Amino acid sequence: MFAKIKFVNEKEEARGVMALLRKGRVRLHTVQENGEAFFFVPESALAVLDELGVQYEVVERGGWDAVVQALRSAPARKV
Repeated sequence: MFAKIKFVNEKEEARGVMALLRKGRVRLHTVQENGEAFFFVPESALAVLDELGVQYEVVERGGWDAVVQALRSAPARKV
C-alpha cells in the first residue's frame, strides 16, 4: 500500500524528502496538483517520517494502481 502525502511547509518537505532518500530503499514519486506537491510513498515510509518528527498530512491511501493513475493524469510541469 502507498500513501499520498503532503508536507505542512517547505522546511518539513526538505527534511522529509532527505530522510526518505537517505534510507535508499524507499520509492518516492511526486506529482503537482494546483501548485502543490504531493508525494507517493510506501506506508512503511511513514514510520521514518514519524520517527524524525517530520510534519505531514496523509491525503489518501491506495495501491500501486492509484499511484500510476495519478502520475499518468498529472499535468505537465511548466519549465
